[in-house]
Amino acid sequence: MNLSFPDSLERLNLSGNAIARIAGVTFPASLAQLSIDALAPAADDSVAAPAALSQKSALKEFEVRQTDAALFAKLEIASFDVAATTTRVTCSDTRAKPVYVRDTMLCVLPDDVFAAKYGDASTSNGGATNGGGGGSDRTPREKVDESFGQSRSWFLLVSALALGGFVACLFGVALCRVCGRRLGVRGATADTASKAQHAHQQRELLVRDQDGRRNGADDDGDDDEPDTRAVV
Repeated sequence: MNLSFPDSLERLNLSGNAIARIAGVTFPASLAQLSIDALAPAADDSVAAPAALSQKSALKEFEVRQTDAALFAKLEIASFDVAATTTRVTCSDTRAKPVYVRDTMLCVLPDDVFAAKYGDASTSNGGATNGGGGGSDRTPREKVDESFGQSRSWFLLVSALALGGFVACLFGVALCRVCGRRLGVRGATADTASKAQHAHQQRELLVRDQDGRRNGADDDGDDDEPDTRAVV
């Protein structure tokens, strides 16, 4: 895991903590002062001694990338205060190269090897192991990808437009069906009225024709009657 600090950090003081191992930590280029007084009480307290002499360095390994090792080498003596007993410091990774900065031995890994080993600092945490077991790892603040939020907004917008278009199509289909039914009823009514009018006209013509035939028959009967008037 990889732990990183803010890019604006200038002073870092980790003194007073029984840190046994530092690895997977990337330091900012703005760092101007580093203090790691990682001391632990001495195991042998049988002989009375001053407090400063009754403590030993708890730091057993300090593994960094090449960029940070070069940064530490440029710091002034007073700005790089790392109390470490170099005879006890070892490198657990065989790819690391021991490099001394002041009296502290660093286990230096190439930047690409360091990145491949610990990954991206923005997606992981940890790195400094507390030998006392009472500390807690610092979790970097997760950065939200703005492009993801923008893509989500576009997706929601397109979905809303598609849903609106679908609803509009359903409304149009329903409206067409209602209009079609109304036009069909009107057409059927008009057709029925037209048929009734036509039948009425046919009946009138039939009645007129029958009346005409009756009138003609009456006229023919009058013409065929014999003249019964007496001749004087």
